[in-house]
Amino acid sequence: MSHYMLVVVGEDVDHQLAPYAESLDVEEYEDSDGELTTYNPDSKYDYYTVGGRYKGRLKLKTGHLADMALIGDVDLSHAITPYAILINGEWIENSVSWTLSDSAREIEGVKWKAFCGGIFTALSKDTQITVLDCHM
Repeated sequence: MSHYMLVVVGEDVDHQLAPYAESLDVEEYEDSDGELTTYNPDSKYDYYTVGGRYKGRLKLKTGHLADMALIGDVDLSHAITPYAILINGEWIENSVSWTLSDSAREIEGVKWKAFCGGIFTALSKDTQITVLDCHM
């Protein structure tokens, strides 16, 4: 089990996260072992909290720290790099393989950071973002 940082773009965080809850029962299906199950195959977390161990990761232009803010109020020169982003119902995560060499992981990490920065800078300034501490 582990914790990771998720940034949810937009309002109604609970609603956006609902399809990814481990506790969500889905229509019965046969899993890869041939067993019938209602386990959510799209599950990404079993619980989460706003901020949590990632409390204050959004540095605002005022110098204050926050867990939720409008992107226009966030100092993007101190951009955060989450493990995953949830935007418009789409879960996008950093899928860097730990089997890569250290230098290859570092290169992929730089690409992921740039990708996240591109998403954040493209958002309308009145778009809310929320930092979550997710557990799986």
